[in-house]
Formats: sequence, C-alpha cells, structure tokens
Amino acid sequence: MKTLSRGRNLLNRTIAKLESADTVPGDVAWRLYDTYGFPIDLTQLMTEEKGLKIDMAGYEESKKQAQVYICIFQYIIINLYYYILI
Repeated sequence: MKTLSRGRNLLNRTIAKLESADTVPGDVAWRLYDTYGFPIDLTQLMTEEKGLKIDMAGYEESKKQAQVYICIFQYIIINLYYYILI
C-alpha cells in the first residue's frame, strides 16, 4: 500500500505543478510504472478524472531510454564478471 500511496502522491504533486497545462509529462507516467508499478491505463484513468491527458510520446521515449540503460548496464556487468574471472 505504501508504494501505491507514494505513486499517487507523485502524480498529485505533478498535477499541482502543471498550472494551466493539461498534459502530464510522459516521463512521470513512465516513472509511475517503472518505480511504483502503476499500469499506464491506471495512470490514464487517474489523470482523466482530473481532465488531463498523458504525453504518450514522452512515455514511450522514456520507456525506450530505460531499455537502452538496461542493455548498457547488462553489458557492463557481464564484461566486469568476465574480466574478474580471468
């Protein structure tokens, strides 16, 4: 429940900072998924209740960036492991 509460708090803080904008940044939506486990459809429902939308292009870009970072991290770890064994 703490994770859900923290994610909801992040979304509410983000919405409060939007002022006159009507779009939640995609990187925030991605962080809600990646860090707090919020499915994008749940985030969309929560934002729609407030009359807002999500920057889905930004969401997809953040998702791609995370995948690239994971690949790089895995490459580094595998190479470090390989060189430690030699």
